[in-house]
Amino acid sequence: MPETTTLTLAAIEAAIRESWGRDTSDDPDEWTPEVPTRGQCAVTSIVLRELLGGEILMADVFGSHIDGERHAWNRLPGGIEIDLTLDQFRAGETLGPAAPDEPYVTDTGIDRGALLSARVRQRLGLTA
Repeated sequence: MPETTTLTLAAIEAAIRESWGRDTSDDPDEWTPEVPTRGQCAVTSIVLRELLGGEILMADVFGSHIDGERHAWNRLPGGIEIDLTLDQFRAGETLGPAAPDEPYVTDTGIDRGALLSARVRQRLGLTA
């Protein structure tokens, strides 16, 4: 019988945080090790949904220096909302009303979602 792995939310969060990089950020010019969440919301929400199910919520960002900026996070099947990248926002930036939606992942020539997913899965021991 195959061995099953029980994943905790803490282990998933740690694996995601350790997997972020400039190459997974939607804003690589603004990404720094000091603010590793910058530009990671879309790919992070996709990976979390892949691992835990649920839906992705999105909202407009107001007060942002980037016109039309949107933010994504997760609502798990039980209704709990998880936002691992909220701390990327600067003072004065706020979120509008949330609604279920699919995040747009900017094409940078690499599949940032697949890259983040592969790194997270490797850290969690979910790769073959």
